[in-house]
Amino acid sequence: MIPSPRIRILDRPALTSQVQRVVNLCHGALVSTLALTIPAVLVIGLLTGSPVVLAESPGNLLLLGVTLAVPAVSAASPRVTAVHGGVHLLLFAVYALALLS
Repeated sequence: MIPSPRIRILDRPALTSQVQRVVNLCHGALVSTLALTIPAVLVIGLLTGSPVVLAESPGNLLLLGVTLAVPAVSAASPRVTAVHGGVHLLLFAVYALALLS
């Protein structure tokens, strides 16, 4: 397995505990990947004449909404408790069930 350049860039900051730098690099990689991938797929769809559907089922959209809401509630809470952790674990179990079904 050959590591990608983006992973290799993170080696040194991760090993020297530069957390903010690692977070910034990961965020930049995510944004650039999304900003390049979706337009490229749309252009290829236009050029080939195939329909591109960027939609999800209602169940997956609900799961996405809950996934965005749960960390927001945990982050906004003045004190994170075991209940917050339990909700995160339950959400993970729901994802596992959705993946295996």
